[in-house]
Amino acid sequence: MSVGLKVVEICSHNAAPNLGAGRKGKTLTATLYHYLKEMLEEEQAVAVATIVDARGSVPREVGAKMVIHPLGRHLGTVGGGCGEADVIRAGLDVIHDGIPRTVHVDLTEDISMNSLGVCGGVMDVFVERWEGAGSNDSSASAARAAAAE
Repeated sequence: MSVGLKVVEICSHNAAPNLGAGRKGKTLTATLYHYLKEMLEEEQAVAVATIVDARGSVPREVGAKMVIHPLGRHLGTVGGGCGEADVIRAGLDVIHDGIPRTVHVDLTEDISMNSLGVCGGVMDVFVERWEGAGSNDSSASAARAAAAE
């Protein structure tokens, strides 16, 4: 089952909550892990997207991460634009069914395609579900077990 959201809706909700006002010296990575810890303590399932391969010119480096929240409270970025919208869509599916997947983001469109996401490279983004120990989502657990068989 695919979560059917318009790209416009996904992009407009890509605002991270204010997580670190006054935390001088904290990196986005530290903030991302603090946010992830918060979500897990609240027993909120989220998806974590990580760039695992990049070839050519891409907006972010291998290892860049993004937390995808089911209500749109995302944190971090894997590059923005339509490629990130595809990753968010996949993240919402992963939150729902618990089955990790890799999203192939191709940024090699012809420059005349009127796309703002033409960097000239491609990247693969691994998306996996993270959930707190007390999470009670049996449908996701069943889906993961079925996929493992």
